[in-house]
Amino acid sequence: MSRLLPLLLLFMILARPADAQQPDTSSKSLVRGTLYSLAGTVGPVAGGSALTYAAVNWESQGPAVFLRGAAVQVGGALVMGGLIAGPAAGHYYANDRRQAGIGMGIRGGAVLVGVGASMIIAIDALLNTWALFLFPFASESHESSRASRISRNVLVGAGIVVAASALYDIATAPLSVRQYNETRDVRVRIVPQAHPSFDQVGLGIHLQF
Repeated sequence: MSRLLPLLLLFMILARPADAQQPDTSSKSLVRGTLYSLAGTVGPVAGGSALTYAAVNWESQGPAVFLRGAAVQVGGALVMGGLIAGPAAGHYYANDRRQAGIGMGIRGGAVLVGVGASMIIAIDALLNTWALFLFPFASESHESSRASRISRNVLVGAGIVVAASALYDIATAPLSVRQYNETRDVRVRIVPQAHPSFDQVGLGIHLQF
C-alpha cells in the first residue's frame, strides 16, 4: 500500500485543475439572438427604403442627378443586404453558420430570380412603349406579353420565398442560441479514484450536463 500512496498523490495533483473546473459562464442570450436577427433585417430595410423614397422624390438638376442615382443605388443595396443577411445575424451570434448560410443562400437566390423577372417586365414595358410611339395607330389597347405575365408571377413567388425565409430565420434564432448553450454546458471532469483498501487506484471521468 505504501507504494501506491505516491501514485495516488500524483493522480490527485494532476486531476486537481479538472476537478476544480468552474461552471461555464459563456452562455448567450436567447433574446439577444432574436434582436440581432430582427434589427439586422428591419434596420437596413427601413433605412434603405427611406433613402430610396427620398431620392426618388428629390427634384434635382445638373450634377445633383448623379447624387440622386447614387442614393437610389445605396438605398437598394441596404434593402437587399437587410433582406439577405439581416435574418442570419442571430444565427451568426449563436455560431450556427450552417443555418445562417442556408438562409442567406435561399434568400439570395430568390432575390436574383426576382431581379431577373423584374428585368423581363421592364424590357417588355419598354418595347411596348416604343411600339406605341412608333406605331400609335397600330393598336388601341396594349396587353402584356406572355413572358411578362409569367415574370410577374415569378416575382411574387420570389418575394414570398424571401419573406418566408427571413421570418423563419428570425423565429429560429433563439433555437440556435439554445443549442449553443446546451453544447457549451457539457463539461468533463477527471477525478482520482481509489479502492477502500488502497490496493487499487485509477482515474474516473465524470460528464456533467
